[in-house]
Amino acid sequence: MKILQYLVIAAALTASAIAAPQAILVNAQLVELATNGAELPKDLSRLAERKGADVLASPQLKARPGQPATVSATREVPIPPKGKFPVGVVLTVRPAWAGEGRVRYSVDFDVTRLEGYFAPSTSRAPIFSTTRAMGIEGTAEIGKPVVLVLSNVPDEQMVAEPGKPSRPALIHRRLIASLSFAGAGQ
Repeated sequence: MKILQYLVIAAALTASAIAAPQAILVNAQLVELATNGAELPKDLSRLAERKGADVLASPQLKARPGQPATVSATREVPIPPKGKFPVGVVLTVRPAWAGEGRVRYSVDFDVTRLEGYFAPSTSRAPIFSTTRAMGIEGTAEIGKPVVLVLSNVPDEQMVAEPGKPSRPALIHRRLIASLSFAGAGQ
């Protein structure tokens, strides 16, 4: 009788291990991209290799279906005498299987920037801006990248070209998240 109980327990454990959802690999890339035009480039493949691209983070994360995977590209800015304040981006992805070869995802993010300091202040009080979004949802095919524009900040700069006078130009600084998903062993 005891042997039969052990066999039933072993069969149940084996069945639950087989039925357990497979972990999901999240390939995430956080990139700042500066472009001259207001339009996002049509081809965003190999985003990190584009002119004007700065890769902030490029991890591969393993997540259980429905559980969060977090990417952080932050640094601390000293704010005397108050200490330090984190600036940068924190991105949280919650992937789940959505059927054959597809992943359903939900993305939350926070982007905090140091914009400058109050001019008349003797204490150099900082000015921060924060962009936050929660619950950006979608479905993706395994291996196909999903590109999300997290922020777009236009900035006027002086452009110097050889043999030409300097001129002002509007530069768009975008923070982009590129995500792709794959299956992973347990």
